[in-house]
Amino acid sequence: MGDATETLRADLGEVDFMLNDVSPLPTLNVLKLVAPALRLGAVVVTDNVGSFKADYRDYIAYVREPRHGFASMTMPFRSGTEYSVRLPTRPG
Repeated sequence: MGDATETLRADLGEVDFMLNDVSPLPTLNVLKLVAPALRLGAVVVTDNVGSFKADYRDYIAYVREPRHGFASMTMPFRSGTEYSVRLPTRPG
């Protein structure tokens, strides 16, 4: 337990799956900390993006921007769940 932005600074090895279920505002920072460890094809699931759309705006924009290396969509569950897959980043 602890502050995810501190505990996730450790060497994570390779990550295949990430459940990003922190409060909305640090969600993007947490993803950016873990992203270097995400292997190609890794899945990131982020809950409640539909319930708190304004708070997740920057996060959604980030994972849907191809240059950041994700393919992402919101799954139509009750609170909205963002399902993202790690892809190779494109240079430039």
